[in-house]
Amino acid sequence: MTMNVDEEIGRLKTEIVRLGTKNADGSITVKFGTLFNDERCANIFEALVGTLRAAKKRKIVTFNSEMLFQGVHNNVDIVLVKLEEETSVAPKLDDAVIPKNETSSAPKDDNVVVKADDVIPKDDATTL
Repeated sequence: MTMNVDEEIGRLKTEIVRLGTKNADGSITVKFGTLFNDERCANIFEALVGTLRAAKKRKIVTFNSEMLFQGVHNNVDIVLVKLEEETSVAPKLDDAVIPKNETSSAPKDDNVVVKADDVIPKDDATTL
């Protein structure tokens, strides 16, 4: 899946809100290690540090480090300071809908039925 920087930052904001803690000033803080080690974030971001640096450059997040490395910087606070553009810019993964492709251009063969339990022997797999 290809995303542009704005989409990735939108998703980052969503994840910081999900994992972070709201501060008295309205900002939200999360530890870098929490973001880095979160399974959902690992599936979303190919380059979490790159996305964080892009968000920092745009003054959307702040953190007190030039670079972030897993382990060494796990306790660095990532602070989401810019909430004007709501975090709904990026859709949540849980809300993703995959449409059925009912108008497939592939030839239809009514004689082939594949079930989830079917196992294709290794020798027969090449003939499909």
